[in-house]
Amino acid sequence: MRRDEFRDALRRAAEITGDIDLVVIGSQSIHGAFAPAVLPLAATASGEVDIMAAQDIEGGKMWLLAGRGGGSGDLAEIDGVDITTATLPEGRGKATV
Repeated sequence: MRRDEFRDALRRAAEITGDIDLVVIGSQSIHGAFAPAVLPLAATASGEVDIMAAQDIEGGKMWLLAGRGGGSGDLAEIDGVDITTATLPEGRGKATV
């Protein structure tokens, strides 16, 4: 996914959920840390982005995002996720968010 596709997915997720504070989980979160010029092609190969609304602790809004876009169209697929997606397995220590 290119950065412009990533930004479009965030914009669409904000419109769908009504939230502007979003959390990206998974491989596409790399867009928030690095400029496109330094990213290898493999780092942006995925066509989907895992997004959750930051204040949606119960995860109800993830269903609003499930499977939005993607398919045969030009839109990146948005997968709605919840906080359990980012939970470390038992025994793996604590994560700092």
